[in-house]
Amino acid sequence: MPLTRQCKDTFIRNFGEYGYLKNQLSKHDRIYDNIGRIFLNTLSRNPQNIEEIVNKLHIIFSDIELNTLRSDYLEFISDLERDKYVVVSNTEAELDSKEPNFSYKSENPKTATRSFLEADRNFGMLDTSDFL
Repeated sequence: MPLTRQCKDTFIRNFGEYGYLKNQLSKHDRIYDNIGRIFLNTLSRNPQNIEEIVNKLHIIFSDIELNTLRSDYLEFISDLERDKYVVVSNTEAELDSKEPNFSYKSENPKTATRSFLEADRNFGMLDTSDFL
């Protein structure tokens, strides 16, 4: 099972029942509801095995079938990886090579646009400007 790690420019905070995610490189942020907050709290700057994370989550969400929880968590992590909040790979060396870094050679992440409210993958995520 692959490893995951929070990117060095990503910061996670909890505000009551909400989880907040901010990427300093891209200047994008998100707010999640309580379930999303619990998923966010599994992330770390240290590489972690995704299967071990899912097993820990299964203790919290014991009424959810393990395969369903695994599928939901993989979708959650894939979404975060797509938007450069985390990296996912099979080895620590690959995680390091996938880590986003600022460069004038690539598309400026501050000007990248993307809708973060697609209904099929929102995980309780709220648009931060609407929420605040």
